[in-house]
Amino acid sequence: MTYRKYIYLFLIVCILILVLLQPVSAEPLSLEEEAYFEVDIVETNSPILEGENFTATIEIKNTGNIDGNQTIELYIGDPVGETVDTAQIQLEPNETKQINLTWETKVNDSGEYDFKVETDNEIEDGGLTVEENDWETYIPDEDEVEIEIIKHNNTDKEEIYVESEVTITFSDLGYRVVDWDEPTKENNTFTVNTEIEKDTGLSSPAVKTVNNTYSLGELEEGEYQFKFMSSNEEVETKEFTIPIDEEIPGFKALVALISLITAVSIIALQNRKNRG
Repeated sequence: MTYRKYIYLFLIVCILILVLLQPVSAEPLSLEEEAYFEVDIVETNSPILEGENFTATIEIKNTGNIDGNQTIELYIGDPVGETVDTAQIQLEPNETKQINLTWETKVNDSGEYDFKVETDNEIEDGGLTVEENDWETYIPDEDEVEIEIIKHNNTDKEEIYVESEVTITFSDLGYRVVDWDEPTKENNTFTVNTEIEKDTGLSSPAVKTVNNTYSLGELEEGEYQFKFMSSNEEVETKEFTIPIDEEIPGFKALVALISLITAVSIIALQNRKNRG
């Protein structure tokens, strides 16, 4: 019994030695594979004037261990903010790219704003200033304003739906229409009284064209006027006529066709009665 005991003990020791002598794997522990986009605001063009574009230069780096594709978003306002621009970007591990995100400001957007740039992994905050321009009332010349009367044909012979499209061409970018107004009607005259302003500072010498379409409703046959005013001064007046029969192409042909169909139906019915 003693002899067998030593044999078993010897075998156990041999097995342990063999296990300990096995080579240890040189492979590292597996890490979770993911892309991680870090965000950094490099610079902005703040302060800007209202009506100009705010631009933020953003640097994005993928510090993860695989390729990644993410949407980078620019928010204006706090705490929730409004998404004003986005950019889709793809990066390899350790790759860095710069992008520009913009916000187009409008009239009366002056003030102090918080903004943030967000990836799927990080958020970077910043601030910007939109300064108010110095504006003065401007009344355009007659040759800067073009009025077009648009008539939409109805199947109804009695009325035609009419619109007036006004186009204003300014000599540079330093103009804005503060209020296009809504048309008022007195007798057969439609009037709009707009508010237009001019920037007293420096402006880019590029032609600027703006337009607006006014609904004049369904009009009966008659003579009409559309009067365009600015700051209570008359600029341009367009006279137009609604001759119903002439303004509905094909109407007479349609009436003739209906008459023909009616006549044929009556003749066919009469022939049927005669055969009966």
